[in-house]
Amino acid sequence: MEEAKQNLEVEFAQLKEDFAAQSKEFEKLISLKDTVIEDLQNNQEKIIGIWKINLPS
Repeated sequence: MEEAKQNLEVEFAQLKEDFAAQSKEFEKLISLKDTVIEDLQNNQEKIIGIWKINLPS
């Protein structure tokens, strides 16, 4: 019984470590997504600005 408890504690500790690693990876992906969105918005603003400059009068 004690051995089973120790095995569960070890398994739980490993699951916590795995979860922490996945959480960090998820945070990195969210940050990357935010950066990509920001870059796309900046590019969109530049394109609109160029388009407005080049509109025929």
